Amino acid sequence: MTIYLSSTNNAQLFDFMQVESLTTIQKFIGKFSFSNFCKKDMRKLGHALYVAVEIAALKDNLEELLTTVKNFELQYTARLIFVTVATQDEVCTRLHQCEQHNIIVLSANEADVQRQIRECFSCEGMAKSALPPMVTTTKIIAPIEPPLPTKQMEVLVAGTQFRVGTTMAALQMVTVLAKSGLHVAYVEVNDSGHLSQLMSERNVTRNDETVWKINTAVYCHIEHILSPTVNVVVYDIGVLGDDNVDAFCSTDTDTAILVGGAGGHELGHVYKALERVRHRQVQLLLTNVSSHQSSRLTMLLEGKHCKVRTVERVGDWQDAEAHEIMWREMLVG
Repeated sequence: MTIYLSSTNNAQLFDFMQVESLTTIQKFIGKFSFSNFCKKDMRKLGHALYVAVEIAALKDNLEELLTTVKNFELQYTARLIFVTVATQDEVCTRLHQCEQHNIIVLSANEADVQRQIRECFSCEGMAKSALPPMVTTTKIIAPIEPPLPTKQMEVLVAGTQFRVGTTMAALQMVTVLAKSGLHVAYVEVNDSGHLSQLMSERNVTRNDETVWKINTAVYCHIEHILSPTVNVVVYDIGVLGDDNVDAFCSTDTDTAILVGGAGGHELGHVYKALERVRHRQVQLLLTNVSSHQSSRLTMLLEGKHCKVRTVERVGDWQDAEAHEIMWREMLVG
């Protein structure tokens, strides 16, 4: 079932989907407080698979809307779909920054609007790259002061198994923090050889035999002695195992990030890894998580010693805007 909060002008927007996908559309037409709707009415409608919201039908201001969206994701498994117009670029951009990619931008082109709707109702939902061009996602990342001016901040990143995006996650965190104005180092503490391969693919030349440098970020192996001017050091220790679990659990480091997959066979590795590090405050990053899975997995895995974050895909490690808010939050725990 799909719930649709609509203005009177666009109440028929999803009607064609009742024929194409045999879905039931339950409409609420008028003006609404989305916050109040989620607190009261949504409790009776928790079985819905989709909740479509037309921005023009809401009384909430932008900040109230964003807060409600975050709370909704924690409480319900339904996929949120937003309906906007081109003049609401700021709303689109802010929703997009909150990892809400199922955004339908209305236009006179009915075929294109229906294409957007079908994509939002698809198994994977609307991809970030499929957003209409009028939805601008470029933003200036405000520089942040080094978190500990007198001491290097250390972050450990480990994977629950191979091929879940551990190295990509660690490298992307370095890129984002460097773009924010910090001096950051990525240190490869494993024998995967990924660092040399990635730098070769991007044609990044070494400063010397052991170090690559891009802007204010340096990339090196564990043997390299880092400059005391480095604010944050991100150690990629590879897959969590007997040889590194003690180091990962050590409270000598500031932040410990565990990267895992969300597939059925992958969650078993996540549970085992969390059990091994249960005495350490850990931030768990689950990759390849669709928007309708996010809240369920967060409720399932988050606990006193584990903060859960989810992403559909980590993306390009050199993308300085990818999950920028998330990485900065994970830095400080």
